Amino acid sequence: YFHAGRLVSYAGLGAVLGGLGRVIAFDNVTVYAFITLAVSLVMFIIGLQMAGVSWAEKFQIRLPKFATRNISQAEGGSRKYLPFSIGAGTVILPCGFTLAAQGIALTSGSAWRGALMLFFFVLGTMIPLLFIGLLSAGGSSNPRRGRSFSFYAGVVLVLFALYNTNAQLNVLGFPSVSDAFAKKE
Repeated sequence: YFHAGRLVSYAGLGAVLGGLGRVIAFDNVTVYAFITLAVSLVMFIIGLQMAGVSWAEKFQIRLPKFATRNISQAEGGSRKYLPFSIGAGTVILPCGFTLAAQGIALTSGSAWRGALMLFFFVLGTMIPLLFIGLLSAGGSSNPRRGRSFSFYAGVVLVLFALYNTNAQLNVLGFPSVSDAFAKKE
C-alpha cells in the first residue's frame, strides 16, 4: 500500500508539473541549469543534515504538528489506509533525488510525460528504498550503526549535489572544477 500511494501521488504530481511546464514553456537551457542548481542546493543541505553538520540543522523542513499528530492517532478503518496515505505523502518530502525528478517532470512540458517520468522514478526507487529500509531498520537497533549509515548516506548526497553543481556551472559557462582538469591547448 505504501508504494501504491507513492506511485499514484507521484504520477499525479508529474502530470501537474508537466502541464505547468507546458504553460511556462521552458525553452532555454539556462532555465534548466538554474532549476538543477536550486535542486542541488537543497540536496547539499539535506546531505549535510544527514552527515550531522550542526548549522545545517537550522534548515530542517518538517510537516506541521497537526498533520503528524492526526496520522499517528488514526483509528479503526482509517488505519487500514495509513500506509497508502503515508506513501502518497512522501511526494512533499524534501529529498534531493525526488526534487531532481520533479524538476525534470516540470521541464518535460507535457502532463503525460511528466506523469510517466515520476511514475517510473518511483517504480525504479522501490527496490533501493526497500533495501535502505531494511538496512536502517537494522541500524535502528544499534544507534551507532544508524548514525554511521546516516553519515555516509549524507556524504554521498553531498558529493552528488557537488557533481550536479559542477555540471551546471559548465552548462552555464561559469568557472568550475572541471576547468582545473581541462587540457590547455
